[in-house]
Amino acid sequence: MKNTNRWGIIGQNATAQKLAAFLFAHGQEVVHNESSEKILTVLDQKMPAVNYIVYAAHKHAAQFWEEIEQWILSVSKCTTMPSVFLISTPFPPGTADQLSNLFQEKKMPMTVINFPAFLLPVEPKDSEPPAGLVFGIPEEERPAVRSFRRVVSHFSPPILFMTRYEAEVLIHFAALYKAEKKHYYDKLMVYCEASGCDAVTIHRGIGLHPKIGQDSGYKKIRPASWVGDQVINYVVPARREGTVPTLCIWNDMENETEKEMVGQLQQWGCRFQQYYPHKQNPKTSQSVLYDNKWEAVNNADAVLILSNSPAFSSIKVKEWQLQKERMKHPLIIDLCNSYEPNELEIAGCQYISPGRTSKNVTKLNKNT
Repeated sequence: MKNTNRWGIIGQNATAQKLAAFLFAHGQEVVHNESSEKILTVLDQKMPAVNYIVYAAHKHAAQFWEEIEQWILSVSKCTTMPSVFLISTPFPPGTADQLSNLFQEKKMPMTVINFPAFLLPVEPKDSEPPAGLVFGIPEEERPAVRSFRRVVSHFSPPILFMTRYEAEVLIHFAALYKAEKKHYYDKLMVYCEASGCDAVTIHRGIGLHPKIGQDSGYKKIRPASWVGDQVINYVVPARREGTVPTLCIWNDMENETEKEMVGQLQQWGCRFQQYYPHKQNPKTSQSVLYDNKWEAVNNADAVLILSNSPAFSSIKVKEWQLQKERMKHPLIIDLCNSYEPNELEIAGCQYISPGRTSKNVTKLNKNT
């Protein structure tokens, strides 16, 4: 059956050529022109309309907005209109949301999606397909997005969806990865913790670039003191007069970084319930050791995961859903990024990890 999806690509540079070649190879109809003139002509004629516009021209932000204003004036006169406007040019984070707001203001029913084209083959003549594709979509689900998902699901490379803002951040941190890999992880996580982006998803997207690849990913790239900071921020303020926070610690064995964290939290009067599979640790006045990891979470204000051991990182969502009832508060602070935040949200847990935090996390209430 002939594919009726038609893509209009604006730009005559190498990026636009890559996109046109890639889409054509996947059975898509392509209208390719340096400016929007030819694409507008197609829209205004009685022929299959352009479904998706891709802006691939390499221009400064000021030139982009000037061209967009002109394009809006022209396309508003057409009898048909694309359902999706994709941006593959690396503009500053927030550009896609600004464009979406502008379309809404002009009453143009087009959904804006980011499409980081840097993941495509390096040269236009390259026949090798990209290792993967990234699309930045609106956080709210829309019919145009659902339809777009179905269309691109037939493309051969793996596809990763994230928010529009995250796709824009990805482009900039991919450049940072190439320039200074040594500091890339820490800067990415600090930025994402401040902005609410998902650092792990962005890192996975960057790893789809054929010249970067998926490395070993997130290990313990934050010190254990980071966990202590989260406890002080989310747990300590909730303690009632005469009570102290009870924290469950899961780790392979006690180490110097954990001792530093425990010392930090002891100053706030915290008490500890610890589980170590190797049982090499003596009990102290402020801690109790357990032989079973789930017994260690009884009445805890939070579980602190300090190891990516399978015993801690491979717990099924259903088991979390069941065992969370043991806890005073179902809060998990994970140093190792072992889980997907939305999975633990489904289980009724709150989840904090470096560079990513589930949206339902709030500071514990003194009355709970």
